Amino acid sequence: MFSYVTATRSLLWLSLAILAVPFSLKSSDAVELLMLTTPSCTWCELWEEEVGVIYNLSPQGATAPIRRVDFDNKDLVSFKLPVIYTPTFILFVKGQELGRITGYPGEDHFWMLLDELLKKLTNLERPKCPDLPHKKAQINGNKPC
Repeated sequence: MFSYVTATRSLLWLSLAILAVPFSLKSSDAVELLMLTTPSCTWCELWEEEVGVIYNLSPQGATAPIRRVDFDNKDLVSFKLPVIYTPTFILFVKGQELGRITGYPGEDHFWMLLDELLKKLTNLERPKCPDLPHKKAQINGNKPC
């Protein structure tokens, strides 16, 4: 027999599931760093110990929040090139792959390589300068685009 309590619980879980959908969807304008990992990957574990514990607190983490994806579920995301090794870090902008870091070369190298990827991001978002034949912006002492 279907009781009132069971019906209420089912309705509550259904409501929570419906409310959770907007929060699980990613914005197409979002910038994110996707980390492909496997449970048995020692380099992934080392990254978690050295970088993962502070990544979300870093300026890079604020710019490109990280999303961890199990290597076996990588078919859920489309890539420019196949992913063979773990960890692989892929920077996505507006749902498109901008660049990647294959493997974990150590903490210092990881931050350097990530900064290089993020420089590509700032180059994409920089507004284009208007074509000024007389370069009036430079003459008036303003910074050129």
